[in-house]
Amino acid sequence: MWGSCFAQGPAAIMENINASIDCDQKLYRQDIESSLSHVAMLAQTKIISHSDYEKLCMV
Repeated sequence: MWGSCFAQGPAAIMENINASIDCDQKLYRQDIESSLSHVAMLAQTKIISHSDYEKLCMV
């Protein structure tokens, strides 16, 4: 049933993405913090609405 879907290994792009998992796990807090800061800037400059800011930041 699944033979054709999983007959080959993962694509090279997926292997490259997965190779950074250790680093990603160490930096996830900083990644989230920078994303929240970016959303705040978008709201302050009125690129997104305050309502969207609240939804994205779960305020």
